[in-house]
Amino acid sequence: MFDSENAIAMLYESTKDKKLKAKIKELIIAKRNLAKLYHSLPKTQKERKTYQARINEANEKISKLEQKIATKAVAFKESLGLRKVSYKDIAKNLKDSELYIDYAKAGKNYYIFTLDNKENITFNQIDKNASKEIDKNIKAFREDIDTIVNVSKLTKKELKKLQKHSKKILSKLYDIALNKPLKDILSKYSNLIISPDGALRLIPFEAMYDAKNNKYLIEEKNIKYTPSGKELIRLFKFAKATNAKNQAIVMANPDFNKNIKAPKEEEIALTPNTKRSGIIKSLFKMHFKPLPGTKEEAKEIEQTIKDKVEVKEFTKDKATEQNLYKVKSPKFLHIATHGFFIKDNTIPNPMLKSGIALTGANAGAIKGDGAGIVTALKLSGLNLKGTNLVVLSACETGVVDINSTQSVSSLAKAFIQAGAKDIVMSLWSVNDKATKDLMAQFYKNIKQGNSYSQALKRAKLKMIKQDMHPYYWAGFVLSGL
Repeated sequence: MFDSENAIAMLYESTKDKKLKAKIKELIIAKRNLAKLYHSLPKTQKERKTYQARINEANEKISKLEQKIATKAVAFKESLGLRKVSYKDIAKNLKDSELYIDYAKAGKNYYIFTLDNKENITFNQIDKNASKEIDKNIKAFREDIDTIVNVSKLTKKELKKLQKHSKKILSKLYDIALNKPLKDILSKYSNLIISPDGALRLIPFEAMYDAKNNKYLIEEKNIKYTPSGKELIRLFKFAKATNAKNQAIVMANPDFNKNIKAPKEEEIALTPNTKRSGIIKSLFKMHFKPLPGTKEEAKEIEQTIKDKVEVKEFTKDKATEQNLYKVKSPKFLHIATHGFFIKDNTIPNPMLKSGIALTGANAGAIKGDGAGIVTALKLSGLNLKGTNLVVLSACETGVVDINSTQSVSSLAKAFIQAGAKDIVMSLWSVNDKATKDLMAQFYKNIKQGNSYSQALKRAKLKMIKQDMHPYYWAGFVLSGL
C-alpha cells in the first residue's frame, strides 16, 4: 500500500498527461472527502442510517480510481527502477561509514539483517526468549516515560531514581537487540540507518545504554531511521531534488478553542499544560489545552534562520488546516502543536489513528465535524516535493500501531508521500519547555552548517550533558537521509 501510494504521488508531480493528472487529482479529492466523512458525526437518525453506506461508497470510488491509475503507476515505477529492488541497490548508495540495519518481527522472533556498501551481509535470529525480553523491556521503559508524563510533580530524587531504573532497562535492550547479535561488526561503522519493526518502533535506539562505557548509543553512533529499504532507495533517487522554495513555514500555538465557548473542564478529557498530547477516548472526545512554549519556539526559530530563509509564521487563528493544505514545497516545514495517536482497533483506516491538532480542534471534536483535527488521511495531496525537512514538534507523531499490518501508515507516511526528504517526529508525549529548548538548539546547529541528523544529535548531546532523563531529549527521531 505504501509503495503504491508513493508511486501515485510521484507520478502526479511528473506526468504531462493532463487526463492522468486530473484522474490523480480526483483520487486526492476523494481521499480528502473520505477523511471529512470519517471526521463527521451523523446528527440525525436519517444520517445515521446512511452513514456507513456513504463511507462504503467513498471507499469504492477510491478503489476504482486506484485501479484505473495502477497500470500507469507500475510503468512509472519501472521507468525509475523502483519496482525491482535488491540489496545491491541499497548497498551502492551507502557510504563507507554507514551500516543499514533492518529488523523484522515474525511470529515471536526478531530477525536482524545488515548490509554495508561492500555488500557484506549478516542475518541473525534473536531467539524466542530474547525476543520476549526485548518486548518486555520496551514496555518497562515506556512505563517509566508514562510515569514522568502522568505524575504532575516528581522530585529531583524521584526523577534520578527513575533515570537509574531506565538506564538498567536501556542497557538490557542494548545488549539483547544490538550489541550481542551485531558484536562482530558494530564497531566498524559510525553511522547506523535503522528500519525497526515490532515494539522496537516505539523506542529511540539512541537512548539504548552501553553500561560498559557508560554512554548512550547516540554518544557513540550517528543514527537515522527509514520505514524500509525500498523507501530508502526512493529517497536516494530523489535526494537531489532542489525545487523547494527558500522558505520556512512555521505553524505554532494554534487557537484550539476558536469558534466555541470552552466547555467545562469536568466535561472533557484534559491535556496537562506541560505535555503536547491529547488524552483520547475517541476521535470526537478529546480536548487540547494551549501550548505557550510553541509561541516562544516559533519566535526563536524565526530569529535563528531568518537571515538564511524567508520565514512565514502561522500562529493562533492562522494555524489552520486550510493554511497547511496551501503550503507548497518550502525548504522547511515546522509544526509545533499537540499530536495524538489513537490506540483503537475499531478504527477501520490506519491513517485515522495519528494526527495533529490545529486551530479550532476543540470545536471540531465537540461539534463532531472534525475541523482542526488533522489525521494522516486528511493530508492526502499535500505538496512537499523537494522539501528538505519537516519537523513535527508535537507528541506521538512517530508512533505506530505495532499490531497493525498497515502500521507504516503513521502520520509520517503522509509527509513522506508528499515529498519531504527528512522528517523529525516524536515517539511519546513530550515536555513543552524541553521541546522548545531542543528545537531552538536544533535550528542553531543547522544554521552552523550541520546536517539535520548531526544538528539533532548535538542538540540531544547538550541535554545529556545536563544529566537529563531520556524522556526529555530522546523522544524526537529523524527519518530520512
